[in-house]
Amino acid sequence: MNSSKKQAANRANARASTGPKTARGKSHSSQNARRHGLAVAALADPVLANEVEALARELVGESSDEDLLALARDVAAAQAVLTRARRTRHQVLVDAFSNPAAECEINLRIEVTAVARLGRTAGPLTAMPDDSTDRGVPGAESSAKSVLILAEHAEELALFERYERRALSKRKFAIRALDYARQRRPCGGE
Repeated sequence: MNSSKKQAANRANARASTGPKTARGKSHSSQNARRHGLAVAALADPVLANEVEALARELVGESSDEDLLALARDVAAAQAVLTRARRTRHQVLVDAFSNPAAECEINLRIEVTAVARLGRTAGPLTAMPDDSTDRGVPGAESSAKSVLILAEHAEELALFERYERRALSKRKFAIRALDYARQRRPCGGE
């Protein structure tokens, strides 16, 4: 038997985890998957549909077996989704690293961090050197920039990871199904 406190807690948790209630919240959450277009099925995307069909035909070769072609389309669609997620992630990183506005902000953060580090290690009354950043250490500035850029985009990059894992899993099972169908197929004919 549940106590009344447990029931109240369960009800409160259920209310908190049922999604948005307002029309504005519902419309906002309905657009969650549209930011990068990664939720669109590969065959529903006209650009990818041609690539999927070409790869599927390449996978089955000369065979005109529709069952094998359908399984090959599954493999090709998963590969197209995987490629699309990787390309999109790459483009996000290229945009982030080439953004001049981010460059200025990151340089400022690096310098503030270096000044703070000098203040902690050398004491507050120590004279500051002319170059107070890590520019004397080869690669230190660029690695700090990389860390800051990756930290700022961590959530977005995690989304790509999720799409990639899902696509890899779908591709793996689609390949297994295609291989199994090829093994079960009678030799020398269709």
